Amino acid sequence: MKQIFGSDVLQIQPCQNGFIFVIKQEERDDKAVVTYKMMDFERMTIAPVTRNVYLLEKFGNLFERFDDKPDDFLNLRTLMLPDRKLLTVDQKGAATVTASDGGRLLRADLTYNGCAPDCLVAGPTCFFASYPEAGAVIRYHAGTLRREMRVGGGGAPMPRPEGLYYQNGQLLICMPTLHKVMELNAKTLELQDYETFEEPVHRYLKYNANEIVLLDSGAYKL
Repeated sequence: MKQIFGSDVLQIQPCQNGFIFVIKQEERDDKAVVTYKMMDFERMTIAPVTRNVYLLEKFGNLFERFDDKPDDFLNLRTLMLPDRKLLTVDQKGAATVTASDGGRLLRADLTYNGCAPDCLVAGPTCFFASYPEAGAVIRYHAGTLRREMRVGGGGAPMPRPEGLYYQNGQLLICMPTLHKVMELNAKTLELQDYETFEEPVHRYLKYNANEIVLLDSGAYKL
């Protein structure tokens, strides 16, 4: 593994040619001052980018409505749905689907056992959400936001699932308490080891053949 940034990484946002890292610089008036750096795998460079570049990747063409709300744009979970629709979920689990023209199409409550989702990832006609405190991963219908399937939770919780990654029918789940990224078998719904680390792993992302993980000690390229 090669370390890219240290433990001051707050978020990793996928972008067109790689990832944008949100990095904490300092605390000022009980708020974090952040900077944004893009890792471009097409040019193999790491360079500073503006806040608007980050906002555009996170919120699409609706980014301007979030520009003056730093608490919102850093804390909101977002996902691009089919037909350029934007799904946003706040820290209380309140979800909103917005059309590309800015019109609100749907609202829903995505909490599970009183917990808001930690990570969202898109599937073919669905999306998955992780719930660390509730020990569950839930699949939702992308058009209706209705719950379709749940793994874990209830009397058989998973060990604190956090970051999710989905590609070609493969769902990977970060399990920080186990120091593992695990793969969910879509047919049997059983978990198997995908990658093991020496410390907690919170996010796993991939751009082409380039794998990135966020551990307690920082962001690494595998």
